[in-house]
Amino acid sequence: MKDKDRFSFKDQILRFLLESENKSNSISLISVGLKSDFHIIYTLSMDLIAEGFVESRGEISANKMEWRGDHILLLSPKGHFFLQEEGGFKRRLIRKKQDFFWKITRTAAAVANALAIIGISIWAISIADKSNNLEKILLIKKIINALNLELQTLESRWC
Repeated sequence: MKDKDRFSFKDQILRFLLESENKSNSISLISVGLKSDFHIIYTLSMDLIAEGFVESRGEISANKMEWRGDHILLLSPKGHFFLQEEGGFKRRLIRKKQDFFWKITRTAAAVANALAIIGISIWAISIADKSNNLEKILLIKKIINALNLELQTLESRWC
């Protein structure tokens, strides 16, 4: 089951418990009310109990064999707060997706930053290499000029 479906079912269970006239309901009653399979509602209800959003008031005897392990459930204050104030599992899924995309964005920005640093470094080395070549050319020209000057001086002495 995908997270989206799982979270949707959990929100439906919490809303069913919140909106029901009888504040405690059995898992079998919830599965009938939500028109879903008992085993799905049972499994997700056990998750909600483990997370503290729902309290179990005990196991009850089952009318049908498929409803073995039926429990009486009551919405806990934590579950009420989670559903009403924090937006429930739907909001949690949205936050999870936002966190995922934010991590991708941060990673992409870090990669772009690293590539920019590498590019700037290569450019700086290239410029430094060109300036070294220019300095060498200027030095060679100075040496040539000095040699030409000396040659002229020597020519003027011998001629």
